[in-house]
Amino acid sequence: MNPKLNLSKALSLILIFSSFLFIGFSGEKDKMLKTNSNQTDVYYLKLNRFELPFANNGVLADVQVGQNTPTAKFDGQTVIFSGGFLLGCDLYPNTNFATPYVNGVMPFRRIEDYVPGKVGMNASDPKLKIYIVQSSDPPFSNSWQEWKTAVELGADFYDGDKDGVYNPVDKNKNGKWDYDEDKPGLIGDFTAWCVYNDGVPARDRRFGLDPLGIEIQQTIWAYKNISKLANSVFIRYRIIYRGSSYFPNINRLDSVFFSFVNDFDLGDYTNDLFGTDTLLQATYCYNQGADNDFGINPPVVMAQLLQGPYAFIPNVSFNDRNGNGIFDTGDTPITVAKEFIMDNSIKEIPGAINLNISSSNSVFLSLVPPEITSYWFYWRLLNGFDYQGKKYMPCNFQFGVVVGGVDCNSVNPKFLFSGDPVENKGWIMSLPGDINTLLNVGSFSLEKDKPVDIVVAYAIGRGTNAINSITEARKVASINKSYFDLNLIPAKQLPETELKVRSFENRLDIFWTTASDFQFKDFITALNNDTLLNLEFEAYELWAHSTPELYYGPDTTRSKRIAGFDVKNDIVNLYYLDEDRVSIKNIFSNFSQLDPQIYSNPENGYVFVSVTENPFTGKKLVKGERLYFSLRKLYLNKISTELLKLQNVPKSYLIQSTQFGLREKISDLYEFRVGEDFYFPLNLNAQTLAGLTNATESEVKFEEVDNSQLTDDEYQLSFFRDKSTSNYSMFWRLKNKTKNTLVLDSQKVYYNLDNRPVVAEGLMPKIKWIIPEIKNISYSPETNKWFSNFRPLISGIFYPGQELVAGVSGGTINPLVNLGSRKSNITTFDKMRRVEIRFGQTQKAYRFVSNTFGNRYLSGASTEGISGIGKAGQYFVEVPFQVWIKDERFKEERQLSCGFLEARANLGGNPDGEWDPGQDINNTKEYIVIFNQTYNPNGNQMEYVGYLPTSGTRVYADLSGWEPPSEANFTQEQIERAKSPWFDALLIIGLERTYPDTFYRPGDVLTIPISYVITERDTFYYKSKSRANKLSNDERKSLVNKINVFPNPYFEGADFRTVGRGSITFSNLPEEVTIKIYTLSGILVRTLTEKNKSTITSPFLEWDLMNENG
Repeated sequence: MNPKLNLSKALSLILIFSSFLFIGFSGEKDKMLKTNSNQTDVYYLKLNRFELPFANNGVLADVQVGQNTPTAKFDGQTVIFSGGFLLGCDLYPNTNFATPYVNGVMPFRRIEDYVPGKVGMNASDPKLKIYIVQSSDPPFSNSWQEWKTAVELGADFYDGDKDGVYNPVDKNKNGKWDYDEDKPGLIGDFTAWCVYNDGVPARDRRFGLDPLGIEIQQTIWAYKNISKLANSVFIRYRIIYRGSSYFPNINRLDSVFFSFVNDFDLGDYTNDLFGTDTLLQATYCYNQGADNDFGINPPVVMAQLLQGPYAFIPNVSFNDRNGNGIFDTGDTPITVAKEFIMDNSIKEIPGAINLNISSSNSVFLSLVPPEITSYWFYWRLLNGFDYQGKKYMPCNFQFGVVVGGVDCNSVNPKFLFSGDPVENKGWIMSLPGDINTLLNVGSFSLEKDKPVDIVVAYAIGRGTNAINSITEARKVASINKSYFDLNLIPAKQLPETELKVRSFENRLDIFWTTASDFQFKDFITALNNDTLLNLEFEAYELWAHSTPELYYGPDTTRSKRIAGFDVKNDIVNLYYLDEDRVSIKNIFSNFSQLDPQIYSNPENGYVFVSVTENPFTGKKLVKGERLYFSLRKLYLNKISTELLKLQNVPKSYLIQSTQFGLREKISDLYEFRVGEDFYFPLNLNAQTLAGLTNATESEVKFEEVDNSQLTDDEYQLSFFRDKSTSNYSMFWRLKNKTKNTLVLDSQKVYYNLDNRPVVAEGLMPKIKWIIPEIKNISYSPETNKWFSNFRPLISGIFYPGQELVAGVSGGTINPLVNLGSRKSNITTFDKMRRVEIRFGQTQKAYRFVSNTFGNRYLSGASTEGISGIGKAGQYFVEVPFQVWIKDERFKEERQLSCGFLEARANLGGNPDGEWDPGQDINNTKEYIVIFNQTYNPNGNQMEYVGYLPTSGTRVYADLSGWEPPSEANFTQEQIERAKSPWFDALLIIGLERTYPDTFYRPGDVLTIPISYVITERDTFYYKSKSRANKLSNDERKSLVNKINVFPNPYFEGADFRTVGRGSITFSNLPEEVTIKIYTLSGILVRTLTEKNKSTITSPFLEWDLMNENG
């Protein structure tokens, strides 16, 4: 066959074409003639300020619908006279028959080559209408059902049940759409779909060319409920080359170009200008100044490319390893092209790239000779050339000028008027008139039956004047691009959450982990750094269901929300704007708060919900009862355009669009049964074995949380000091000794202070924190007590360490001025022991005497030669008591060194070298200081004394801390003690006589008990048991005696117990079991085995009251 184009009509149409061109040049507008006014093949979209009529054959704007004017309008005035597309390709390339081919829908140039339907269909088939769905349509309503035909013709749909068939059925009859149910391919708030093909016969075409077999599935969508998108309409052209009998040997079209064509009319069309914005991939139409129809601020309309066709480009989109120019086996992708399907659903094409616009163009009627109006003319325009196939010359082009200091030779001639009218810079159109534009993209290939998607949009902005409207339109186009890019970016998979249960005889503990949700963040920004998505987890809802169906509707006999948990943040109450855009409805309020710092941690991130009553009957749970649960998770897009803070309502926010503002994740439906763990009991207070060196009074137990994770390993729990705080604080760690692995580390959760769980390997350590405390002192015999009740901050027991300690007389000792508020750098409460002061037995004590100001207390050695001081110069003097540690927990008994203070006479003291606090220690200052060193009767613990050389300078010990000279030859420990206020004192004791003549009696003992805090010497051990080894064989055998049956007795009739109707349940059964059921006369009715259980491990088995024959 000698292939050629059908050009039989070319000559006979020249005069008609010439006439048409003349009319076009004169500015007259031609309207599309319609032979069918049925509203199913045309539609007038009036969803926003932008109104767009369209038809089911690809015509935009120039469509008569009812009494409406056949133009697209904005704010009630015309902005687009007509729109459509051109499609061109190179047929039989690289042969003697190579020729271009062009068809399309360009009514304002009399190009109308497409008819409704798929290739080969009868254009009058009633199926070939415009199929419309809206966000306001009730789920499963008529529009959803009609979409079945659209799907039959090729439309997209959401396949909720993943069966590949569109069947919009409300499976659980809850009156709302659920994620496992099908729905139409709704995009935004309005979606219109139709299909058309280039089936117009050659004799009725402008160029007389035979149909090529091009099918286009067109989707138009718009947004009403997203304010920033309300001035835009989006269009997807899904182009499929089906082939034609006129061109039987062509399986692929090459060098394909697509053009989004528009005849813009901004009110009065005689003063219009146009430009190209290469950054926004758009052409646009604007006015020089005021417009007769729009006034001083006419709008700007943009036609923009959002998604170009995909193309495989060697060594650009893929590494062409074999050099054949084709992406095939062995080649590796460099880029991935993306095609938008519907919200958050895309198709990826590895090795391909989405093309940007290749050129922009226009039909300048005054430049086109009437005789040159063939398909060649439009093929040249599609390739970015003028009608003669020549490049435009920005330096010398009658319709535009290059301004603002830009070199005209550097301007790309492929993009007409690509300058910036706002800045008055670059190539700008200078001669206004009737504007039409071509937004071209190519080249790409169309393989037979392989669709290629192209997405374009109209963006309209209206500012304060004609030029400012360009800025506003650019904002709208940028938002279009941002939102579209958001859909092109695959949404991060929301974390899956598994509900688990601890099943007891009358209680279910439902729990799940939270770390993956709290760590989840999907953050996306556009090229201009605008935030497109800031998706974070916000709330949990635990739902109970009366039957095994996922229902979340208002019928509380079918489901109930039994618990809610919200991220602890500024959002306490969350609402959404209903479809009527007026009503505000609540999503949640005042849920239990979860601290992100806690619940983002895999070890702490657990939520427990105990269920003790049936949520639907209110009755206590009974063994064998079945309940159904699911978890609903909410994620918020926290960008300002989606989340609005409500004024005058604290911590309350409104989601303006649930489509972009809220995502939810529904768990599977779980069936939990009370008493299911009968043979695998969980120990909630498992005892531990204390280490040999333990002294703490803390209790450490283990709670078994998750049977499935329990091991048969041995664990060690140990402690170490948190040195980052001055308060007494201990970390703990859990080590799996069997595997020699650290399971938990640096934990500070103690059950009596913090109820958050810490779980690892199915275990939750339960550790009791013991606060540092000086407990109530005792004096023996009690009748000999000679001192007064303690006065806070003056007398009593004082702890000189930096930690907060309960039971002391205060944090400071007021009579001691500066020294009374100083704290030791050495003393910590883990060094504390039970102390006894034994009166009547003597030892020597280090003596500290104040200076005359009372702000320093120096070693008694400093008083040598000072008048008014008894035992002047003596620093180690006898006192009428001994200080001992006697501690059974630490298995320790030893005598301690001590000291006492004396005030100068001018301060009210009596520095005579004899310890006697008198009746008012506020004057005498004679406090006992108990040091943490074993008693040395020789008094040569010189850090308490000072440096006393036989000659040279002496340095005396100061209770506020002092610096030993190097010649003192102190050890490092002595130096550290010397430098610290109060040295290494454990306690400071202030006693005051009740009466002048009352004092101790020999044999009296003052006992100072303490709390036994957790220290680094404490360790605990635990041997876990896995699920399989929970019970020994003997224990399992003993449970056979507990086998039971219920209901017992069983009465047929109105049995309303929730554990089952029409059946009898055997409980407490082992895994392997055989049950034989007989009549009273001994006839075997039924044999049941473990195969009749729901699971082999279940202790329950139901008999449906059927015999062997049913």
